Amino acid sequence: MSYPITIQHEHFNRVFDSWRRAIASIKIRFVSIFVENKWILYSAQIELLPFECKEEVANIVSTKQLSAGEIFRSITPVEVADLMKSARLGRVSIGDAVLELPHGHEISFYVPAMPNEPEYFVPQIEIRSGSQIAHSHSFDYAQCNAELRCGDIPFDGAYDLFTFFGISNTGQLPSELKISVKIYPPADLILDRCGLTENKLKLELVRRTSFDRERVKVGLRQFPDPSLLRRKQIASQLVWFPHEDGFERGVLEVELDDCATAELMVSVSGFTVRRWFLFDPHKSLNPRLTDYRYFDPNLVQLRKYLSSSKDARQLEVGIAALLHLLGAASLNPPGSDSPDVLVETLGKRLALIECTTRVDNVREKAAKLVSRRDGLVSTEYKYGITRDVMAILLVNQPLTSLVNEQSFLLEHQVVLLTLEDIESALSHLEIPVDLDQLYIRKRESMQSTQLNLFAS
Repeated sequence: MSYPITIQHEHFNRVFDSWRRAIASIKIRFVSIFVENKWILYSAQIELLPFECKEEVANIVSTKQLSAGEIFRSITPVEVADLMKSARLGRVSIGDAVLELPHGHEISFYVPAMPNEPEYFVPQIEIRSGSQIAHSHSFDYAQCNAELRCGDIPFDGAYDLFTFFGISNTGQLPSELKISVKIYPPADLILDRCGLTENKLKLELVRRTSFDRERVKVGLRQFPDPSLLRRKQIASQLVWFPHEDGFERGVLEVELDDCATAELMVSVSGFTVRRWFLFDPHKSLNPRLTDYRYFDPNLVQLRKYLSSSKDARQLEVGIAALLHLLGAASLNPPGSDSPDVLVETLGKRLALIECTTRVDNVREKAAKLVSRRDGLVSTEYKYGITRDVMAILLVNQPLTSLVNEQSFLLEHQVVLLTLEDIESALSHLEIPVDLDQLYIRKRESMQSTQLNLFAS
């Protein structure tokens, strides 16, 4: 039994039906465990690929209670149809064995939907088991780890095994019993062969020959001023050449109007494959970035300062520069009695930022930041000034290294920005985000999460 088919599920089915004849190979990563005197499928990640499999791979590691590994092989169109039919029933064939999600429970379908559309589209469906069997209580990690270390090809326990095959990065069994299936597109851009310089657009893409050339579309938008006359389909201008097994290469060079940025939208059989922006290195929609590149052409120095692991002073300078390029008024004030960075948006919203390269002084930095924010708000209030003042702690380390501090920061109304936020900001320099809208979203998100935290 399954839950009702959703719009997203129907969309996946249409994409699969359209792209499946381009599938030439399959990659499966899986985990199965021995529970109640039988092997059950715990997790399987299936990738359906348009590339030929030149050398089959079957790397499987087993203990008395665990079997996991990776398989890569060719697949025929008939096998593709049979595989999807079985997967929807919770079954996957691994070699000569058929592994199944636990019986006697509902099978449900879930199609992940991103809140924002991605740059690269890989349709995915998850087939989930409703089983509530306490597998983790039945699994002897200590015994499994010992057996793995004694194997002919030794692994340093389950953590080493799971991370090696890309099954889990926590060292534990995956949290859900499910089969996920991804289908990769039959055509795509060769990104390092695409460029825009002095209004000349160059692009290359590859296409599985089983798809007619007419099924490939490349939409173009030109910036600034993406008016109707500056939008067009350009795939008909591609010149095709043999590429490699089962593929052709399409090449295009075209002169555009006066253009600083071009967006390419690649589709196959009416389904989106990729959205990609090309930026002219000599022009920019962001005048601040154009000027800055005169001194730091490839942003090498900026990236160096932002990624500094030892010199917090470099990080402060880098963050002030990054915020300037995003359109804010930013200041890295002298002295030791002020925040590392003061930043004001176009809407006159103010933020105080403390920067650190370490994860062991978060609470100390946050306490100093809160004191300065509260003191500034009190002083402004005395003079009749009432405006938002946000306290931001910026740590140029991954978010995963700070999970234990987030409740503390929320309690003290401190916004946390991490390495992921820095990388996102760098990717938006050509077309800067609206910092006032981002400020408001951060404030509302923090307040909402704070309410939930206190309510619990």
